[in-house]
Amino acid sequence: MNCKRVPLGRVLLASWMTVAGLVAVTRAADEPSPSLQGPAQVIQYTAPDGQAYFALALKMQVAQPLPAPQRHVILVDTSASQIGPHRDRALKALRAYVESLSRSDRVSLYAIDVTATPLTDGFVPVGGSELAGALTRLDERPPLGATDLLDAIRTALEQIGDAPEACIVYFGDGMSGARLIGTQAVNDVVSQLRSRRVAFLSYAVGPHVDLPTLGLLAQFSGGTVVFSREANNDAPVDPTAVGRNLAAAARQAVFYPDQLRVAQSDIRLLPDRALPLRADRETIYLGQGRLEPGTFIDLIERTGKPVVLRWTVEKTSYVPGGPYLSALWRQAERQNGFAVPLAGRPMLLAAQEEFDRGVAELAGAAKKALQDQRIAEAEQIGLAVRSLDPRNVDAHAVLAASRRVKAELVRLHQAAADKAQPAQPPPTKPGAKSSAEKPTAEPATAAPQDLITEVESRQKIVTEKMQLETTRAIEEAREIAVDDPDAAVSLLKRTRGLVQAAMDMDPEVRQRLEKRLKNAILE
Repeated sequence: MNCKRVPLGRVLLASWMTVAGLVAVTRAADEPSPSLQGPAQVIQYTAPDGQAYFALALKMQVAQPLPAPQRHVILVDTSASQIGPHRDRALKALRAYVESLSRSDRVSLYAIDVTATPLTDGFVPVGGSELAGALTRLDERPPLGATDLLDAIRTALEQIGDAPEACIVYFGDGMSGARLIGTQAVNDVVSQLRSRRVAFLSYAVGPHVDLPTLGLLAQFSGGTVVFSREANNDAPVDPTAVGRNLAAAARQAVFYPDQLRVAQSDIRLLPDRALPLRADRETIYLGQGRLEPGTFIDLIERTGKPVVLRWTVEKTSYVPGGPYLSALWRQAERQNGFAVPLAGRPMLLAAQEEFDRGVAELAGAAKKALQDQRIAEAEQIGLAVRSLDPRNVDAHAVLAASRRVKAELVRLHQAAADKAQPAQPPPTKPGAKSSAEKPTAEPATAAPQDLITEVESRQKIVTEKMQLETTRAIEEAREIAVDDPDAAVSLLKRTRGLVQAAMDMDPEVRQRLEKRLKNAILE
C-alpha cells in the first residue's frame, strides 16, 4: 500500500478518460512501450435476457517499496461501539503495526470519536517514549460517543500537510454515527486523498462494520481494507498478523495513473476513470458487455516520464460469476460509478455474500408468507427475488404456488357465485305468470372484487404494522443513543430498510415513514 506518492507524476483528474466514446488505441508519439502485467481476470455473468456483466480485476506484477522515512497518521476509533473483544483486537493490531515500522518512520496518533483528539505532539519517532506514552493513554481512554470519520480524515490530511511519503491508517468499524455520511462528502474526501496521493489503509473491526465506506476510501485512494469475518461465522483474523500486514502494505508504492484505455468500444466500465493500482491486491472495475479474448487494458501516467501498464484478456482469464454482478452494476450506475467499493477480491467476495444473504432472506420471507396464506405478499416478494436473481429456485416455486392458490381461489369464488344463482325455471304456459318476475336472491360478489378486498386488507395490515415498528424503533434508538449512538443509527437504518422493502404498503405512508427515520438519523 502506498503511503504518499510514487514519483510518476501528478494525478490529472480532469484527464480521466471515459471508456465509452473516448477509447483510443493508437499510441502517442512520446508514449513508451507498455509494461506487460500479465492476464487480466474477468469474473463474468450473463443474465437470462442475454445482457452480460463482469468484474475486471487488475493487479501490478511487481511490488516497489517506498523510500524511508515515512509518516503515518494513525486514527483509532474510540467510540462506544469499540468495546470488549473488538477493542482488544484493534489495539493488538495497532501495536503490531507500530512495532513493524522502520525506526526512521514517524507516527502521529489520534483517538477519534466525535472529534479527533491528538495523543502525540505532531509526528514522533517510532519506538520513542512519546509514542509509548500515547499508546498507554489510548489504552486508558474509555470508549464513548460516536465517530465522525470524515472529519478525522480531514484532520489527518491537515497534519500531513505537504510531507512526502505519508499515509493514513484507521482501526475501527467505519461507522460514522456522529454525522451521517453523504455521497458528496465521501467524494470530496476521496478526491483530496487521491490528488495528494495519500493511501487510506484500514482494519475494519467492530460489532457492525461499514465495509462500503472503507472500501470506497481504499479503492479510490490506493489503500486497502482488512476485515474480520465473524459475521460469516469464520474464524476472526489474527490481529497481530493484521498489524504486520498493514505495515508491510504501507511500505509498498502505489501507481497513480491518470488515463484508462480499453481496446474494445462496445463495453462499459465503472468507474469510468483510472483507479490507483497495487501489487498486493486487485483493483476492480465493474463492466457491462462482453470482454473479448485479446482485448488489452492500459493504465497510463503521462505526467513526467510516461508509464504504461498493460493487461490482456486471455482465454484463461474468465471465471464464472453470478447475479450479484448485475446488482452491483445497477448500484454503481445509479451513483455514476462512484459506488464501487471493491478494493480487492475479498471485498468483491464480501459483496457477493451480502447479496446472497439478502436474496435468501427475501426468499425465506416469501415462503413464510405463502405458508401463512398471505398470497399477495408472497407473490410480490417472489417477484422481487426473481428480479434480483432470475434463476432463483425458491422464487419460481413461490410464484408457481401463488398462481395455483389464486386460481383455486377464483374457482371457489366462482363456484360459490354459481351456487347462489337460482335454477333456470321451466318454460311457462301461455298466460301464466313468469317466475322471472318473482324476486330472486342477490348473486354472490364476484371473485375479482373479493381479491381486491383481500389485497386492500393486506395493505392496511402491513401499513399499520410498519407504522408501529417505525415508532418503536425511533423510541428505542433515542433510549440507547446516549450510551451507544452507533447502535442507535444502525437500528434506524435497518428499520428504514424494512420500510423500503415492505411490498404491501400504502406508498404515501411509506414516504412519511422514510422521512421520519431519516430525520431521526440526523438528530
